[in-house]
Amino acid sequence: MKLINTFRLARLNLKGLKRKKLIIIMMSLSVVCITVLAGFLNLTNDILQQQKSKLLFRQVAVYPELAPPQTYKGVNEKTMDEILSVDHVIDSEFKQFEEYQLVSIEAIEDENGNDVTSSPEFDIDEINEGMGAVVADKELFTKSISGQQLEDAPVMSCLVPDYPQKYIADSSRYEKFDPGPLLGKTLTINCDYSLRLFQKSELGGYTDDFYDVANITYKLKVVGVYHYSNETAIYGSPYIIISPETVTAIENMALSKAQEEGVVDVSDYIDDPYARELLLTVDSYENVPYVENKLTELGYFAASTGSLYQDVEYYSSYFSGAATFLLGAVMLLTVVMLFLSVHNSISSRKGQIGLMKALGYKTSQIFLSMYLENVITAFKALLVGGAISALAVFTINMLNTNSGDAFLFSYVLPWSDFAILLVIALAVILIIPLICQLIMINMIAKIQPQEAMNA
Repeated sequence: MKLINTFRLARLNLKGLKRKKLIIIMMSLSVVCITVLAGFLNLTNDILQQQKSKLLFRQVAVYPELAPPQTYKGVNEKTMDEILSVDHVIDSEFKQFEEYQLVSIEAIEDENGNDVTSSPEFDIDEINEGMGAVVADKELFTKSISGQQLEDAPVMSCLVPDYPQKYIADSSRYEKFDPGPLLGKTLTINCDYSLRLFQKSELGGYTDDFYDVANITYKLKVVGVYHYSNETAIYGSPYIIISPETVTAIENMALSKAQEEGVVDVSDYIDDPYARELLLTVDSYENVPYVENKLTELGYFAASTGSLYQDVEYYSSYFSGAATFLLGAVMLLTVVMLFLSVHNSISSRKGQIGLMKALGYKTSQIFLSMYLENVITAFKALLVGGAISALAVFTINMLNTNSGDAFLFSYVLPWSDFAILLVIALAVILIIPLICQLIMINMIAKIQPQEAMNA
């Protein structure tokens, strides 16, 4: 029997199928669950794992000995071995500079050194609002997608994000703008350089506080643009990125000016290597509380350098549970429904199958004819379920993108991922009925031509 004839026979048989609409509904629900629920479930878990893997969330700071009445001991050459012997600690370094600094862009120069701040293509207020702070590249960011890579760039250069956004108060949403024209330009930046200083106390140990040690102005050349995404976001802001070497140079400017002006005593920070935090890197985010508690038990003042938003973990936990349950329930119901449909279809068609065998049709040909019925149904379900899923993803993505909430902005499902999930959904709704028919192929094989007469 030619394939075209088999296809026509499958279409004719579908017209008389009693549960056709119900099967299409269940298959469509399966498509929606796989593309929408599984899609956002995978996205949620990816975001959580990306956040947990960041160095910021895997570090514990051990502080110097604090002045009385505190009883915490500090880090020195005698206590270093004790600290490093704590389980799950894999690396250590003294904090050499402050990685995060709030800045204000005051001017923009072109490649020839001409001031283009007032040019129509630049809006200083828009740029300042969209860019956020200056941040050091400490294993937190993806590489440049345009221009130079940060590791190849000279000192006093920077990367800007491809996704800066300014807040529109009238509509309570964020509006994106193109930072491309900044590539190759030089930014004049003003910064009240902030530093956590530990200073020796007359009572022993150190006192500590945050200070704006000096107001400095410096220039950064924009050498590249990086992709702002879930991987690059720390606390939700698209930052200007600079190298650790550049941060050190900026800090030296601030310390030199602080010494000249004498507003804040920075001598302990400069001269005493133990008058700053020791940063310990932990092998995983889950082991950070253990390391922190163990160091506290040993008498140190220790604290994690960053903690995930509780919303991230709660959202992931609750959504994962609900999505997994719904996905499993719908898929199980679909399997049961298709299994019963295939069984009932074979049982109710014994006469037809017997007649086909009497006319010379083989079991494999009859099997293919019946499976093509499910293939036709699957493609109809894909059109219905795919349209519903696309509309749902479009709506959710639009709401998250325009919400003005950086947390929700992370939960935007890429359309490339949606397309892959749609293909997976099609494969699933084609494979399930195939398996059901293969299980019952013996029922088809056992039906003899005389069944047509009995029917």
